[in-house]
Amino acid sequence: MRIEPHGKGEILTVDTVEKDGRRTSSSSILYLDSTPRDFEDLQCSGTQTSRRLNIQTVEILRQCGSGKWIRFIRLSSANPNELVLEVTEQYSDGRRFEQRLILEKQEREKD
Repeated sequence: MRIEPHGKGEILTVDTVEKDGRRTSSSSILYLDSTPRDFEDLQCSGTQTSRRLNIQTVEILRQCGSGKWIRFIRLSSANPNELVLEVTEQYSDGRRFEQRLILEKQEREKD
């Protein structure tokens, strides 16, 4: 996961490695203005809104056409090398999953 500044907010990039070794990368602009914008990735087609809840907290809400929604809360940690990510997924059939991830900052390799 990378968060980088952008002229209109931030860019959130998530790199993943699938079980079969395939790598994918997905980026989206977080405008941080609570305005719904079209969004589509492999798991969700619908809208995404993002907003700053306070100086340390950002909320990203993806509402999928299937009735599923995903809410990410990004919290700054007391440790400057950590980032806390709370993920809630609600499916149209009522199932709900919640995760709390603590991500450790890694230095980027220089080319």
